[in-house]
Amino acid sequence: PLSGLQRVFAEPKACKGSIRLFGNGGLFSFTGLYRNSTLGRYRLFATDFSHAVVLVLPNRTIAITPASPRAFI
Repeated sequence: PLSGLQRVFAEPKACKGSIRLFGNGGLFSFTGLYRNSTLGRYRLFATDFSHAVVLVLPNRTIAITPASPRAFI
């Protein structure tokens, strides 16, 4: 659910410097729980980092990579 959505933004460099805490690190996709200094702890569903969109909710942050970030937002 997207209730309480606080912010949505496209940021191609959002996942830069991330470390994987739990999940898949590149076999067809990058999915799981990751952490970096920009987003803190976040859930990632990605295939192409240059299309990253970040969704900030009250209790979690999610990064996804839709084919068209602008259309998604």
